[in-house]
Amino acid sequence: MECRRCAHDRHIPKLFSKGNNINPGVVPAQLQGLSQAEEMLISAVLPVMSIYKLPHGQYGYSGHVLNFPQSFATSLPRLAADIIQSEVEVTSDEATTEDHYCSSFVPNAAPPDTERETIQQALGQSQSSTLMWPSVGGTPINEFTTEGYFSMAFPTLFPTGAADYNGIRSHRIRTGDYFTHLVTYDDGRFAKHPRFRFFALNTEMRWRANEIGRFYIKQHPAEAHLTVHNL
Repeated sequence: MECRRCAHDRHIPKLFSKGNNINPGVVPAQLQGLSQAEEMLISAVLPVMSIYKLPHGQYGYSGHVLNFPQSFATSLPRLAADIIQSEVEVTSDEATTEDHYCSSFVPNAAPPDTERETIQQALGQSQSSTLMWPSVGGTPINEFTTEGYFSMAFPTLFPTGAADYNGIRSHRIRTGDYFTHLVTYDDGRFAKHPRFRFFALNTEMRWRANEIGRFYIKQHPAEAHLTVHNL
């Protein structure tokens, strides 16, 4: 069953169909339920934005969104296949208690740790086991030439890489219509995402301002040499 918009669409393939590379697909179970920190750790592009909570519980943002390249691990430091495993089988004839000692047989053995000491040791180990955040590049990516950077920035929203804004499609889709389609997607994952809504809004605003600037320069070519200070 198709929606009313697609029913009246005469394009072949239809603008907002899978044939026009606008269907982001289904999120696999491995990527469902990830926290924002976990998603950012596996992102090849890191959108940097300032999001804050408003007094009545809503969220807002300030400034612009910058997208930086980020290095992330593609494999564990040591693969499971490289670990040498040895299996030792003990028969009943070889099993003895000779040379086996227990701390209870040691004279003046140290008293066992109390429950409080055990908890403190566990807390100390968890605090020391920290991981470094992946290295982030110092130069923002080119949003107009970097193919697939939407899916690299939000892997839980674009799990297959399809429906990326810079993706190849038969019919061009306007920026506003593109983001509206995603935010109203049937499973609601784009609308519920804490960062994507601000990413989409700021991206559209910046790109629209860029288009207006290009149009103005075409109409006033003599002012093309003006610097930001002069403006």
